[in-house]
Amino acid sequence: MEGSEAMRQFEVKEPGSHFDHLIRQTRLHHQQISMMIDTKANMLITISSLIITLSAPLLLKPELEMIAISLIISGVFTVLFAVYAVMPKKFGKTTTRLSHEVPFDAMRSLFFGNFINIPYEEFERAWEGVLKDHALAYRVQVREIYDLGQYLAKEKLRYVRLAYLSFLCGILSAVASVVYLFLIPALTT
Repeated sequence: MEGSEAMRQFEVKEPGSHFDHLIRQTRLHHQQISMMIDTKANMLITISSLIITLSAPLLLKPELEMIAISLIISGVFTVLFAVYAVMPKKFGKTTTRLSHEVPFDAMRSLFFGNFINIPYEEFERAWEGVLKDHALAYRVQVREIYDLGQYLAKEKLRYVRLAYLSFLCGILSAVASVVYLFLIPALTT
């Protein structure tokens, strides 16, 4: 599918500042979303680390052991998912050719992780091809926005969501444990 899309002609009839503004705004929006995800992950790491630290002494009290275990286990999973969300991923994905005239790396040459493994001369040739063609310059930028959105959704947001779910499960299981261990017996007596 990507190969057939790569051969499709990307048309920009008249380049203009409105296109540049749209691309700039979209990039800024993606960057803000990425920063929000990082902030949320960092908050989850901090809060979960505190919960783990404060719950550990509760393991010594038999009546609170079940609550402590649920908080510690969920805290560890929350930290793992949140750390993985903000941890740098492997770079240097291979790309497909647009056509025989355009170097294969031109489509993804804006993101540093995609050009760290190629020599400067090849990188320069790719950019020369991009800068000569308005439609290709816009297409490269649109591809960068698409790739960034895919990365945010599949790599960052997915794991922050799992971290939130883990955190929520831990809190709910601790509350359920408190109700089961203390509230129900107190109401039945």
